[in-house]
Amino acid sequence: MIKDYRQLMLLSKRGFPIRQIARMAGCKWETARDALERMKEAYGSLEAIPPEATSDDIRDMVRTRHETQDGGYLPVDCDEILEKRRHGTSMDKLWAGYAKGAEKLGKNAYRRSRFCEIVADYASRKGIAVSIEKVPGIRCEVDWVGDKAHITDVDTGELLPIHIFVMALPYSSYFYCEGFFDERMGSWLTGHKHGFEFFGGVPVVLVPDNCKTAVTEGRRRFYEEVVLNRKYSDFADYYGIAVRPARIRHPKDKSVCERSVRIIEDDIMPEMEELDIYSLDEFNSILRKKLIRRLARPFSKRYGSRTSVFNQDILEKKIVRIPEKNRKGKEEP
Repeated sequence: MIKDYRQLMLLSKRGFPIRQIARMAGCKWETARDALERMKEAYGSLEAIPPEATSDDIRDMVRTRHETQDGGYLPVDCDEILEKRRHGTSMDKLWAGYAKGAEKLGKNAYRRSRFCEIVADYASRKGIAVSIEKVPGIRCEVDWVGDKAHITDVDTGELLPIHIFVMALPYSSYFYCEGFFDERMGSWLTGHKHGFEFFGGVPVVLVPDNCKTAVTEGRRRFYEEVVLNRKYSDFADYYGIAVRPARIRHPKDKSVCERSVRIIEDDIMPEMEELDIYSLDEFNSILRKKLIRRLARPFSKRYGSRTSVFNQDILEKKIVRIPEKNRKGKEEP
């Protein structure tokens, strides 16, 4: 299933091979190839897609074009599929049942990838929540810790508040954190860059909160488009990342980051508050040591630790490395 058509288009235009595009998009290479072909058919070429076109715009254009050519295919009863999905039936079984029904009626059946895409699009238009599959190296959740840490001003003895940035990977629950004096755009983007360096690569999708540094205008209704902060959007485009802000008052959209925030507030910050720290560099040096120690702690209900699961993903090459051409020869926004 293709979740971000604009991201797929950008990766293709930047020269990534189809299998790497598929891995970064979290789908099969055939699915990515077919989606790109449908975009070319709908617009004439990828270059003809308007620069301001959103993923939803491209998807609607592709779907409209595709549906006019879908004669002979059995329509998908999305309401029935979603109802069965709520009761635990897997998409594999649902697609198999759909394909069998199409065969009995003498109709063509959509391939599994297209079937899932139709159901996901319908759920998105209706504002229906669907479970998020955690795939290594795909999603990355970011936020600020609600509570503030403190350091001591050497000259005045005043306590200065420190804002802690958090970036978490859902599959391994591996996370990064860093302290800043504020939550402005410079700190926000620096936290992202240092997080990528800590992980050794970049994700396919970023899931931030609806903070002002990420979102200029949030989505009040499910069918409305989120307006991203321009600097943040340019930053994401530079790294070839799609940004999908969490829904307002839906903490489960970035549940792993929320758990990471609680770990920092409950386990790390109390220990930091007991220390006399006089500079931000000193604060972050101590924070890094405590972070690494905490990440190595074994899971209570899962084999291994955050560190061991993350390292296994690295060995299996499931983490997307920072593209070389984005490291050099192009000015970062």
